[in-house]
Amino acid sequence: MIRQNKTSQPKIKSENKIGLKINRLTIINIVHEIRKPTMCVLSCECGSIIIRPYREFKRGKPKSCGCIKKELQKNAQEKRNIKEQIRRSKQFHLPRDLSGDKYGKLTVINWCGVNIDKKNHKHSLWYCRCDCGNYVIKKTSSFKIKNISCGCVYKENRVKRALNLVRKWENKRMKAISDREYINQSLSHKNRRSNKTVRMRSFLKYGDRCLICNKINIKQEPLCIHHLRPHWSHPALRYFAINNIPLCRECHDELHKVFGTFDISPIAQWNYVYKQRSIMGENVTS
Repeated sequence: MIRQNKTSQPKIKSENKIGLKINRLTIINIVHEIRKPTMCVLSCECGSIIIRPYREFKRGKPKSCGCIKKELQKNAQEKRNIKEQIRRSKQFHLPRDLSGDKYGKLTVINWCGVNIDKKNHKHSLWYCRCDCGNYVIKKTSSFKIKNISCGCVYKENRVKRALNLVRKWENKRMKAISDREYINQSLSHKNRRSNKTVRMRSFLKYGDRCLICNKINIKQEPLCIHHLRPHWSHPALRYFAINNIPLCRECHDELHKVFGTFDISPIAQWNYVYKQRSIMGENVTS
């Protein structure tokens, strides 16, 4: 006679327990497994479905799928928010009416609310009109600023600073030009001869070819003499051959497109010349 294992027999009849409801949970199905606790599939009133052991369900331990806890937390948070609003309303007092007062370029029209920052500090907000015609909202503490405005004063000062800076650079440039003219006047009788001497010295130092594309200096298309240091900012270096390099018209224009006409470092210009020269050499060999 074969002996049957008692654990293989289900202890709970599924037909009798399906539909049983405790708290918010209702049994939909019961799952029996050998040597494992009986599990039941539960449906909550909110529509969620969970699986829990039948013995816990029988004790009434899970009251819901978790929606009860969420509702309690939400209600508690709402109560805390209401208490906080009541506390803040009791602490805040309406400020002194500043309507019609003028601060700098701003004229106060009316009070428009309260701003609470991250540190729970309250600031009254005022709706103001600027003399330029703009409307802004400012805090009470901002009226202590000298010559306060909607921002037009800052823009005007910024434009003035920019004009002063341009005027400063223009004066520096005119001074450099005047220095150059002084040098030219001192060498007026040798001006043409000096230019020819500079070209000759530049050709003797670097050759009568373009340093980038190796274009030869001919009468129909003479080479240009590029000043590494601009003559308007360094007039004393204009007539030194070490400051002048021979370039063709195309390479000279391309170099000024890259660096412009400002006082650029000669090292950066030499690096550009070497780089373009290597590129030209690779194109020729290929």
